[in-house]
Amino acid sequence: MKPLVSIIMPVYNAEKYLEESLKGILSSTYTDFELIIVNDGSTDNSKNILDRYSSEDNRIRSFSKTNGGPSDARNYGIQLAKGKYICFVDADDIPLPNMLETLVDSIGDADICIGKKIRWNQIKDFKREDGWQAFEGDMDEFRKVHLRYQRSMRGTTARLYRKDIIIKHNLIFDTGRNYAEDMYFNYAYFKYAERIVFAPDPVYIYRIHEGDCLSRCNAPFFLRQWQMEIGCKRRLFKGKS
Repeated sequence: MKPLVSIIMPVYNAEKYLEESLKGILSSTYTDFELIIVNDGSTDNSKNILDRYSSEDNRIRSFSKTNGGPSDARNYGIQLAKGKYICFVDADDIPLPNMLETLVDSIGDADICIGKKIRWNQIKDFKREDGWQAFEGDMDEFRKVHLRYQRSMRGTTARLYRKDIIIKHNLIFDTGRNYAEDMYFNYAYFKYAERIVFAPDPVYIYRIHEGDCLSRCNAPFFLRQWQMEIGCKRRLFKGKS
């Protein structure tokens, strides 16, 4: 019997955080899922951790491949997914036990459900919860809310995507990009989505640590991302006032 949700987790040298992330997923209050882990050529102890967990829980399907980057690993996982919905998780983040239950309960007949995150900056030692309110509507209603509140659509974690939309329109992560590939995936997906839901409760802890900030926690990087997202919005909402 096919699971309702396929969770896809790329892993590359994540031994420091991996077990905490796995425990968060496996403690889920919703159990109808498979966890597809793509070990993307890790050279640390990640593979041994994955082998141990996959031997103990038959919901885990673990695969190893040569290193191709996170976009390539996600694309690899999409092709293996059996579920109606796809949910992406990063190996250094912490999915909360209510993540899948909240997303599945919220999505209804929508084409995508976006979960609220807690952003944990471990460098500056503070946590911040996403401030947006719950929302459900068609893409025209979403356009108005999105432009009014300038919500960023850069991440792909803690969301439910319909696999049939991804496959039908051959939506993939651009392996030629080394940043903002998740944002481009989202805006490509939005072109084919009719309804969207923002879930009301926090479901995921997004961890910001030193490894993230070596090249990305600076003003020029954020400015580039902001400019790229403005371009994505204009293309998506072209011709709409």
